[in-house]
Amino acid sequence: MNKRLTSYVVLSIFLIGSSLLLRDIEWASSSELHTLFEAIATVFAFIVGTIALLRFYTNKNNKFLFIGSAFLCTALLDCFHTVATSDLFSVKLKTEVSVIIPWSWIVSRLFLAVLLWLSLKEGIEPKKRFAEIRVFLGIFSFALLTLSFFWIIHLPYPYYPEYIIHRPQELFALFFFILALFGYLRKGEWKTDHFEHWLVIALILSVADEGLFMIFSARLFDTFFDVAHILKIISYGAVLVGLLISIFNIYKTKESQGRELSKLTGQLKNSLDNEKTVRNVVTNSRLFEEPGKSYSYILEELQHLFKTDINFILKCDEKENLVIINKFSKLNNLNFEKVLILKEEKQNIFNKAVENLVAVNNVNSELESSGFKELLIKNNVNSFLFYPILLNNRDKKEGDRLDSLFVCSIAPRAWQENEKEFFRLFTDAVKMSLNEMRQRINIEKFIEVEDLRNTFIATLTHDLKSPILAEQKALELIIQSHDSKVIDFLEYFNEMYKTNDDLLILINNLLTIYHLESGDRGIQPERNDLNGLIESSVGSLKYLADDNEMQITFEPGEEPLYAIFDRDSIRRVLVNLISNAIKHNSKGVLIKIRAEKTDGHIQVSVSDNGKGIPDEEKQFIFQRYPSGKRGISSGLGLYCAKQIIDAHNQKIWFETVENKGTTFYFTLQPDF
Repeated sequence: MNKRLTSYVVLSIFLIGSSLLLRDIEWASSSELHTLFEAIATVFAFIVGTIALLRFYTNKNNKFLFIGSAFLCTALLDCFHTVATSDLFSVKLKTEVSVIIPWSWIVSRLFLAVLLWLSLKEGIEPKKRFAEIRVFLGIFSFALLTLSFFWIIHLPYPYYPEYIIHRPQELFALFFFILALFGYLRKGEWKTDHFEHWLVIALILSVADEGLFMIFSARLFDTFFDVAHILKIISYGAVLVGLLISIFNIYKTKESQGRELSKLTGQLKNSLDNEKTVRNVVTNSRLFEEPGKSYSYILEELQHLFKTDINFILKCDEKENLVIINKFSKLNNLNFEKVLILKEEKQNIFNKAVENLVAVNNVNSELESSGFKELLIKNNVNSFLFYPILLNNRDKKEGDRLDSLFVCSIAPRAWQENEKEFFRLFTDAVKMSLNEMRQRINIEKFIEVEDLRNTFIATLTHDLKSPILAEQKALELIIQSHDSKVIDFLEYFNEMYKTNDDLLILINNLLTIYHLESGDRGIQPERNDLNGLIESSVGSLKYLADDNEMQITFEPGEEPLYAIFDRDSIRRVLVNLISNAIKHNSKGVLIKIRAEKTDGHIQVSVSDNGKGIPDEEKQFIFQRYPSGKRGISSGLGLYCAKQIIDAHNQKIWFETVENKGTTFYFTLQPDF
């Protein structure tokens, strides 16, 4: 920015200095030189106008519509100004050629100055669209009407040598050039936008050619007269440079978006392939009657998928050591003890975890000295991935909850992000399979139909989540690309995006319930800004409220409101309560959200003035899949909300009056 601003100042000083130095130079050119100048200016104006309109149709912005039309019409006026020096027109026009030349100059310059100023106005409002044909007809009609005056009206002599300003009519064009210059400077896009930077340079040159040179020209073809024509040509060239850079940047952006879309498509395909592979492994692992054979199959598939040398399934024993319960290796002469990682060594390994995954590229350089490290080196293990699985803890001791997948390579290996993500996906899916095997072994003791349904739903939602997320990302990129090829389908893409959003809410509710009920709470309460979370949640559901002609209001207090909670979980509670209020009421309902300190807690409420809840349905509100719940829905939102609030050791309840509305409340622990 400083360099650009400096260039404007230096250019202005140079132009002012030049006008002072050239003031006393006597010079008299010819009409032929003038014709050459104007012919060049006409060609430049035509090229600038054509490219500006191409730029407009590439990525529509009213600024380029006005600038393109302005320069094409200016080319027409400059063309007339060019041929006006010919004696041929002295007979057909009402005014002498010596008078036509300065007047045709001022008409062309004033016309361009006004439209550049108007382009500034429309550039500030890029969302407001104009019918292009109306703009073209309006501007070209005005240009032709202007030309007609030269055939109809006898114009006065434009020079006033007795005044300091010899051509005072130039003040009109100067005024609008100054307005346009200061408008674009105040707008500020010249700091980052290449086109507006060069447009500002062109406007500085235009202000100079009118305010420092042409306004002081005492006669045709004198020094200031010719310098003003040269500056006009240079100003056209500056706009042309800015347009070419702008189009080149658009090309680069489109090319980059194409690469991103291609990359995203590849990621989507890879994600779907991974999902299919994992689904096949999990399905096949369930065919084995004995857990040991199922474990061996899973570990063998891991070896094929990740090209590893040694794979283990580990579990916590009663002393909280990680012991080997199954292994698969294509190597001989291994010497691993049953206890692989002692309790006191676990924390050092877990400290290296990123999102629960431990990835070690080089055992020698990355692990601290320990019995575990020595055991790995002794067996030539140089890199590994380690991911714990939190299994269903029903009827299990605390120390028996943690199983782990552990895959090793005998060579140092830089684990790639896609490998880590696939390993997480594989492990999460295997977790469900391992859960089923544990349940199958003790089926007469503690498995129920509800558990089987949970596993089925969790597997189904897990299989759905990754492709829906990938599709959501692809839709975001398409919607934000503003590509002309998809504009006609934006409404459908937006509807698809909203539908996917609803599906993701449902899937997240299902997965949250599954994890909470299986003992894998994953709740990590910490200090958070409650007001900020509420505003974010309201913003994410604005589209749903707008579709139902509803209004959501939240007025935070003057001071931030901090509480102790898990941000993602409480966000899900808020989204469920607000979306419930939207979906179960008629259009036009007002939804109010409040958060305040009360009785040692922070109380959050979501209220509506809708139809309320009938008495016969109140007892089922927080139940899972209730048959009597309001309307058509998954029946999981409020059940999920209660599970999350219970996991925070807080309370959730509601108050309702039929035909007047419902208010849901929940509490959070304040941060004093």
